[in-house]
Amino acid sequence: MKKFSALLLSFLIPGLLGAQVPDYVPTSNLVGWWPLDSTLIDSSSNSNNGTGNLFTYVTDRFGNANKACDFADNNAYVRFFNLPVNTQGNYTINYWMKLKSYQNYDVVQDFHPDEECGSYPQIWEMFDSLFIVKCNDVPSRRAIGPKTLFLDNWTMLTYSVTSDSTTIYINGVQKSKFAYVWSASTTASLILANGSNAISSYQNGAQVMIDDVGLWYRKLDDCEINGLFQSLPPAAITTQPITQTATIGGSTSFSITAASTTATFQWQSNIGPGGTFIDLPNTGQYSGAQSATLTVSNLTTINNNQLFRCIVKTGVSGLCSKISNIVSISITTSAIEGVASTEHFFLEQNIPNPASDLTTIRYDVPSFRDGAAIVLFGAQGQKIRTEKISKTGKGCYTLDTKSLEPGVYYYTLLIDGKKSRTRKMVVIH
Repeated sequence: MKKFSALLLSFLIPGLLGAQVPDYVPTSNLVGWWPLDSTLIDSSSNSNNGTGNLFTYVTDRFGNANKACDFADNNAYVRFFNLPVNTQGNYTINYWMKLKSYQNYDVVQDFHPDEECGSYPQIWEMFDSLFIVKCNDVPSRRAIGPKTLFLDNWTMLTYSVTSDSTTIYINGVQKSKFAYVWSASTTASLILANGSNAISSYQNGAQVMIDDVGLWYRKLDDCEINGLFQSLPPAAITTQPITQTATIGGSTSFSITAASTTATFQWQSNIGPGGTFIDLPNTGQYSGAQSATLTVSNLTTINNNQLFRCIVKTGVSGLCSKISNIVSISITTSAIEGVASTEHFFLEQNIPNPASDLTTIRYDVPSFRDGAAIVLFGAQGQKIRTEKISKTGKGCYTLDTKSLEPGVYYYTLLIDGKKSRTRKMVVIH
């Protein structure tokens, strides 16, 4: 493999090489993304290209040739300089590394403005552990993890800094958080595998491989960091569901798409206690409740204006989640009424509502031919009880809710076998 024995300046325009930031890399406040794929070019639009010395390109963690850097020479390093980052503000550094051998007092990563030892963050290989430390300030060092974790293993290291704390992540999982205040600077240089070279006079260069380096001028959240580890985009929703119009007895569907091909889905509806959203099952009217498309079948007036949303999750154990827009089913007016518009039927809201004991439902049925009734349904559309109306005119029905489970219910005024009016009732205990 070719060894870079002189200072290498990457001067090619990234666009000419087709370089681009992968879809799982957060682009908000991205300072630079360096895939180290046979060049030191910054794949972001910022052109923060790097320089380097005496390193070789080797096979990366995916088995791709010449897509990572090997710093076998004691004087090898890579430098990305004059980066617009306030070292006392919010920023995140992320990269993959693999230690090749045990060394002591070797700098894996250095981040400071003037390339001199000072109160700026460094990653040191010390004794049997990796540490984050202020240069030459031994009491300030904080352990990141044992060398055995990194030795001969590709491991993702992230440290995310705010004005009052530094948080360390290993393989996308937070390991430690501590209060550090670094020296302030409006620009900084990011140096990897630093050693006894032309830049500074530390110990022997770190025996390490490094891949996919990223720097952001903000603190990444846990979801974004997990996405970097999984090489998967966060749970971004690319197509939102939309409200549907349907008729009684028919069916309708809601669909959603996500950026990640490994995303999971859970559809919800506002049929929980007090109208809260709860997970829908694949039973009764509902199918595809854990897929990208939810289908609601055998529609009734109960489904009119029923609300739906979808929870999209990605990452380890669904760490990252997004909630879709809220949508509804609109049952057409003629289907809801089900009786002649000249008839003045009415069904009042139950009092009290929410109900915990007895509740009263008032109604007016001017006429009927084949009978009338008030029918109570559960949130899933299942019929619970029927109260027949024996005569026309105004009346009231007193419902004892003590035997009902807390939750959302619907009651319908049924005239000559047609559903004319439906209202929602909430039961609490």
